[in-house]
Order: sequence, then structure tokens, then C-alpha cells
Amino acid sequence: MSHQDKLLWWLDNRGSEEKLEDLYVRLAILSSLGSDEENSVVYLPELLGDISKVKSELLVSIRPDKKDRKSAAFISEKFSVEGIATTQSSSRQATHILTMKSEYRRGMVGDAYITTKLTDLVLKNKAGKTLANNEIISTGNSMTSYKLSQEGAERHFSALLEEAGIWQAVGLKK
Repeated sequence: MSHQDKLLWWLDNRGSEEKLEDLYVRLAILSSLGSDEENSVVYLPELLGDISKVKSELLVSIRPDKKDRKSAAFISEKFSVEGIATTQSSSRQATHILTMKSEYRRGMVGDAYITTKLTDLVLKNKAGKTLANNEIISTGNSMTSYKLSQEGAERHFSALLEEAGIWQAVGLKK
């Protein structure tokens, strides 16, 4: 853990609760077979404690463009589902910084207003090392205005985020 970023370490080890459950099931099977050897479980519960501690120390500072407040709220919600704290203000306690840069492209097709939103997500650790980056392209359309087509692009961004999951959306999982 000391040689790896804490977020990446946590992602690699977060499924260990299931391993502990499997271990206890196997120990129960062994004891029912009449095994006289005592099997102690020392390191896995210690690892689970470390995983919980690291998770509680993680704080992601989300830095959106002015137009990306809704998208930043969607991303923050997805991090909170994972149990990771987020903030949209500058914080010295932040362990990671997620920068959002969006470009809106507008056009008309017939009578429809079309907005395409290109969002670059760059996740860096506190030392400034880039851990992941990804681009999400979302679109929206409206028959009345660009404002409504932009709202549609925001909703599509949210749907893409939901579909991919937060880790794939920021570029940490393929």
C-alpha cells in the first residue's frame, strides 16, 4: 500500500469482504469434517480494517466548468454510492482531484436544436500524477431551444454515467 496510490489500492482490494465470507464457510466445512487442526484467521480481518481506513481517508475534489454543475452533481452522487467522499470546493484534505472540462457544440438539423457535450474527465492524485482520464460524449435535442437541448445532453451524460459506472467513466476500469 505504501508504494501505490490509495484509491487504486482500495479499488484492487475492496472485494475482500467476500473472500472473508468464503474463508469462514470453508473453515466451517473443515471443522464439520472432524479436522483437529485449529485454523486462525489473522491477516484477512486486518486487511479489511486497512481497506475501511483507507476508504474513510479518501476525498475527491471535483472541479467542474461553470456549465458543468449538474454533471458534477451526478458524478458526486456516483462517488457517494461507492462510499467515497467528494467536495466541489478546494480542500487541503482532498486526496484526489477530478477535473471536468466540457465543450458544447451546437447545431441545427431541420427544426431541431442539437447539442453535443464533450466532457474530459481527468483524475489526479494529490501529487499531481494523472491516474486516469476519459472522455464522455453526450447529446441532446429539442424542437424549441438550445437551452433544452443542453439539458438533454446533461441527462444523457447522467445516463451514460449510470450505464458505465463511476470507475469506468473516469477511466479506471475497462
